[in-house]
This record gives sequence, C-alpha cells and structure tokens, in this order.
Amino acid sequence: MKAAIIGSVIGLTACSTLKLAYNSAPQLTWWWMDSYLDFSGEQSPAAKEAVEHWFSWHRQTQLIEYADWLAGLAPQVERPVSADTICGLFEQMRQKLQPAFDQAYTLGARLAPQLTAAQVKRLESRYAEANAEFRKDYVQADPAKRREQGIERAVERYERLYGRLGDAQRSVIKAAAVRSPFEPRLSLVDRERRQQDVLQLLRRWLSERPTPTQALAALRQLGETASLPTEPALRDYQRRLEAHGCQLSADVHNSTSGEQRSHARKQIKSWEADLRALAAERRAAP
Repeated sequence: MKAAIIGSVIGLTACSTLKLAYNSAPQLTWWWMDSYLDFSGEQSPAAKEAVEHWFSWHRQTQLIEYADWLAGLAPQVERPVSADTICGLFEQMRQKLQPAFDQAYTLGARLAPQLTAAQVKRLESRYAEANAEFRKDYVQADPAKRREQGIERAVERYERLYGRLGDAQRSVIKAAAVRSPFEPRLSLVDRERRQQDVLQLLRRWLSERPTPTQALAALRQLGETASLPTEPALRDYQRRLEAHGCQLSADVHNSTSGEQRSHARKQIKSWEADLRALAAERRAAP
C-alpha cells in the first residue's frame, strides 16, 4: 500500500497538470493496488476507504507544507548551487514526505495482515512480471541505446523545470551519462531484495497474525531497510547513485541561462499555487 500511495505523490510536481493528477490519484492508486493484490469483495471496501482516508488526510495536512517549502525554494533557483546544496534539498524533501509514509504505515498495518496466501502469491507473480520488464529494459538492453534513452529521460525531466534545454545543458547530461554509476544488475538485486522483504513479512503474517501495533512496527522497519540497505555493497551503490544525481542536478542548474532560471522560478511558483488551490478545494467543500 505504501509504495502505491507514496508513488502517486512523489513526482507530482513533475507533472504539468498537477491538480488533475492529484485529483485522479486516489482512483489510480486503488486500481494499482487491486491489480497487484486482487482484493476480495469483503476486503475492497476497507481498502478503498484506506486509500480515500490517506488522500483526504494528505490534502488537509500536507499540501500547505509542501507549498510553503516550494515558496522558500523558488528564490534559490536564481543562484548557483553545489552538489551538497542539491543533496540537502533532497533530504529536506524526504523529511517533508516522512509524515506521508508514517500515515501509510498506519493504514497498511490494518490491511496487510488480512491478505490471503493467494494474494501473496499473486503479488509475487506481479513482482516477477515487473522484474522481467526491468531486465528487458535495462539488464539485457544494448548499453549504448540504454544510455541514449537515459539521456532523453533526463532531458525531459529537467525541461519540466527549466523549459527547453540548450546545447550546454545537453552536453552536461551526456557527459554525466558516461560516468554514471548506474549498474542494472545491482539495481535489480536491490529491487528484488526489497520485494523479498515484503513477501517474507506477508508470509509470516499468514500464520502469525500480528496485532496492529506489531504490524505497524514491522512496516516501519521494512521501510527503513528499503531506504537504506543493510548490505554494504548495496548501501555504497545507493549512495553513489545519490551523489551522482546531486552532482548532475547542480551541474545542469549552473549551466542554465538567466532566462531558464527565471522559467524555473515561475514553474515552482505555479506548482506552489496549484498545491494551495488543491488544499483550499477540500477546505471549501461542504
């Protein structure tokens, strides 16, 4: 449940139609969850209510927090930045999102222990399908083609903020792609590690039905190990990826023109306004 809900929120500011995306997110989240777990007729009402409750809580308590953070961020885009500054902003973002994770854990602790063996098996099957797609797209793909596709994805991502990129920014992105620490096989290992942690927990709950308090503690621990692997090699890999991402974002930003930075500031202010409007919609509802 956590991955579906949080995944619907992370990256909303990367969408040009933020309000439409946010208002559609509860239904899309429900469809995603049901496709992975195939809720029974008895389970569906509680699961749907949990999704609606999470988004209602999130709209009422978190959107203004995000908008205030963006308001403080907007003036900073006019200045050069370092990789440490970017990493600091990412850490601030993680801290801003933590209450959303905590709320998802609380709701998930009520639902996850009620899953059946058939649903856990279905989840395992869906994981296998997703991993097969990952292998096809990254592990087995031609490295040069994969690099080009990664460059294009990065260009699209940065253009959402800065507007159209020029040769200077594209050169920075291409150079970074060559020295990227991304290793598809290691990423797959980390992906499968997190999936197996979920499956093992759910299988244990099939025979050891936990109390809500026990389930909540277990889900929180699961979240901690997912975000920071215990294996030294995977932990080092994750840190190298993050450091590379911070450096790339700083290099792209520092290569932008005054016009591009002005565009970024306007875009951030637009996202801020959308978040405040979304929060106000629910407060104004009868």
